[in-house]
Amino acid sequence: MKCTFALMTMNRMLRHFIALLAVLLGCGPVAAQNLIFANVADRGDARASLLNPAVAMMQDPLFTLGSKALHYGVVAGGLDLRNSYFNLSTSNRSIGKFDHFGYGLQGQVLQTPLYNAVAMYAIFGKKLHENFAAGVNVGFINRAFDRGQFMLEAEDDPALARLSKWVFPDLGLGVVAVPHRYVTVAFSVAHLTRPDISMTAETVRLARAFSLGAAVGMGYFRALIGVSHDEGETLPTLGFESFRPDLGFLKVAFGREAASLEGSVYVMQGVSLSYRYNHPMNDLRLASSGSHEAGIAFNFRKNRTPYEPEWLKAEYARREPPAINPATAFVVRSVFDTLKMVDKFIYRKIDPTFTPKELASLPANILFSADSLEPVLAETGAQHLLFNIEAAIKDAAKKFEIPDDSVGIVHAMRKDHTPGYLEFLRDLAKQMKNPKFHTRLIAPADEKRVYLLLKYLSLYGPLNNRLEIAIRDSAQKAEPDRLAGRKIPEFVFHRELSARVDTFKFALNLTDLRRGPVTWAFIVEDGDGNELLNYAGEKQIPHRYVWDWRAPDGELLQPGAYFYYIRWKSSDGQTYTSPRKRLVVSRENRRIAIEIMRRKDLTTEPRATATIIVN
Repeated sequence: MKCTFALMTMNRMLRHFIALLAVLLGCGPVAAQNLIFANVADRGDARASLLNPAVAMMQDPLFTLGSKALHYGVVAGGLDLRNSYFNLSTSNRSIGKFDHFGYGLQGQVLQTPLYNAVAMYAIFGKKLHENFAAGVNVGFINRAFDRGQFMLEAEDDPALARLSKWVFPDLGLGVVAVPHRYVTVAFSVAHLTRPDISMTAETVRLARAFSLGAAVGMGYFRALIGVSHDEGETLPTLGFESFRPDLGFLKVAFGREAASLEGSVYVMQGVSLSYRYNHPMNDLRLASSGSHEAGIAFNFRKNRTPYEPEWLKAEYARREPPAINPATAFVVRSVFDTLKMVDKFIYRKIDPTFTPKELASLPANILFSADSLEPVLAETGAQHLLFNIEAAIKDAAKKFEIPDDSVGIVHAMRKDHTPGYLEFLRDLAKQMKNPKFHTRLIAPADEKRVYLLLKYLSLYGPLNNRLEIAIRDSAQKAEPDRLAGRKIPEFVFHRELSARVDTFKFALNLTDLRRGPVTWAFIVEDGDGNELLNYAGEKQIPHRYVWDWRAPDGELLQPGAYFYYIRWKSSDGQTYTSPRKRLVVSRENRRIAIEIMRRKDLTTEPRATATIIVN
């Protein structure tokens, strides 16, 4: 590197020079930012997709995180050369009408005494056949020297411009095949674009790296063999693994001029911890006295391995409970299994001798006590109401005027409403786009203000009838049968629901569902088998469904027992029905009488008293 540096002490310069030499010349894979030693056909290794993106298509959705510390031995400093990595991937996803896709995000960080390197990759692939998958990865590499390790003659030294390097894109691809349930073979190639990683004026391109691997299962043992070609050298690998599905595995391997010992323990459902130790057989090449690696892997399907070994089906059958019936592959659970309705019938009797002034002086909670005993306001959908108002304006030659442009509408609303209320209305308009949205808005009795309100809402979202507008009758003055301008009805009916809506949650109940659904239907029916709900679809079953406890005619269910289940058709042509689960609807009637009368006290003025009788 042609840089102008100030003199450093000999010890410090020697230490950093040897460390840099060990990194740049001694560790061949470091230039590619990859110190992961794994077989590219090892579907049981959560790190394998870091080398072969196609492996992720054959594994369960995974998250793995780990770090390797290398002791390069020839200088003081010990374990300050580290390579950390992570991988987050998923598989068997659908994109539009196409399925069996997978994707993920990966990264590695190399930390050395002189410089750090970061590599980030996005992976994408597809299962082209049940036993064959292909994948690609594309990403960038950043290599940056630690400026604090050098004393430059000037802050504007041109050498600063060469202390960091971005490389994009770095492209790789891989394939994996399972020709037999005992055998997996794979091939991958990295650095197809051969990016320039030089930090000087000269061009230094990454050489393409090739890897070929195979894994053979034999009972509770596996043999792994592979060969890689990198930096002009061809290096073989050979490994043997012994595992127990409920415990973990132990692996010994030799290759890449190093011997390794690996172990993994399943600590809880879907979670495993691993440790690996590599001991080099060629210190000059690897410039290392050994490396220690620790990692954690999380399987989102809660399986014990990234995939269930196909060749152990018979062994699993003898060691585990009988296989789950495909009818229970998908289970559904209701958040509320009971809907309780309480119907209140409120009767009011008021002494006719009360004057409007006396009624207005009474506390409102006397006549409007209990829960929501206000008179029911007339409601209509926002879209329908706007249509009716605009039709009336047209027929009546525009009874009133409001601005036609959006700026004028906003200005007119600001005159009568606070900024906080306008913000609430804008948020309400955006929520109307959600098909599950349903609410009621109480509007003033002034028809012009209602029209202005509706036009304002339509600026921020299309109006629909899921938003109901209730017009409060507050324009009229108090009359003998009104309390402070509110009508006092003699009879009020009010219904309370213990659960306004119910949420059904769906889950996969099998650890390994070989054949997914082609079509499915979620059904709710009464005790006689009549369907009240049939929510159907294709392929992937949803995570949840929200229901309002109403029959097809829109009415709430009558008291009684109801049942829900999933019926789905598999790709093998069979139709399965999950066990029926129960819902219960109950109803309770309550009668409330409120009587307002005068009573005379010997020591005070006549006053009113209220008697509330609940039956």
